[in-house]
Amino acid sequence: MTQLAAHRRALVARRRCPACAEILAARSLFRDAPCGRCNAQISTFALSADDAMRPLSRKIWTRVAGVALLVAVGYLFLGWVPMLGTILLIAAAAWIKLGLIYPVSDGFSPARRVVSRWTAKLGLAVVIVGSVLLIEAMTLLGPLGPPAKALLAAAQTVVSAGTVGLYLRWQLRREAAGKALLWMEWGMVLGITAGLLLTTAVVVGGLAALAHALQGLLDNLTVWLGA
Repeated sequence: MTQLAAHRRALVARRRCPACAEILAARSLFRDAPCGRCNAQISTFALSADDAMRPLSRKIWTRVAGVALLVAVGYLFLGWVPMLGTILLIAAAAWIKLGLIYPVSDGFSPARRVVSRWTAKLGLAVVIVGSVLLIEAMTLLGPLGPPAKALLAAAQTVVSAGTVGLYLRWQLRREAAGKALLWMEWGMVLGITAGLLLTTAVVVGGLAALAHALQGLLDNLTVWLGA
């Protein structure tokens, strides 16, 4: 393979046109349609969904590890103040959205792009809201609370990114095979939205109970110190 041919295939592997380097839609990348911008023929490269995902996977997982490490270190400092570390979870979710969800779904058909992005983002929101209660409960461990929060938050970041990555890989394979969206996928968006509302209600109640428990501990500590 010549250097030019290798360069062109590397561009296609990154889901870019080998002639103009524009991002390719799925119909050009996996089927017979030419590049929508310059009409270059892409089908000769015979790219599979796994081929398209491989360069992104290597780059993304290196960055996921870095983001998880930053979240853990951040919690060691912010974890002493209840709820303050939640900022780190939100920041990690924002990175997953911009660094994973959007790049992978860019080449999807419009309908699949909307459904996959909303499903992934709503799923992330449910995980964040659900994990806040568990992470903040570590406050009851006293000095061990921040390290425990750091460990849980880092694990949550990695698991969230991994789950989203598996879902997007599944959608990419379906897109490559030309399969239409299932009606259940539209229903999943509504179901996850309902789950998010329910989880939020449960977490708000749980945090109120946790705050009450912490207040009781502080009252008991005050009495003990004054005795």
